[in-house]
Amino acid sequence: MNETTNPASIVTAQYRKNLDLTYRSFADALSAHLVNFSVTHATVMNWEKGMTDPNTDFLLICLVINSDWKRQWAIDCLCAKLPEVFERNGGSIRILI
Repeated sequence: MNETTNPASIVTAQYRKNLDLTYRSFADALSAHLVNFSVTHATVMNWEKGMTDPNTDFLLICLVINSDWKRQWAIDCLCAKLPEVFERNGGSIRILI
């Protein structure tokens, strides 16, 4: 993926900036409470630059194990990344297939 703007990159940048977190702090927060998963500051930078997207499996894990902004971030990223599959339903998510 080339450096472009994609919906998930916009969502990630908005959350990180609204929370006033550095790339590293954002990555550390996402990695907290995860086993065998780690997010680095470089990964967050690549998401924001549109070089890569957050992995769908990772987003689903964040959706299930979190109840704070990380859950809402995962919902927003899933809806932005796969609008044909996911739809925001209030503070939750609806699967369309």
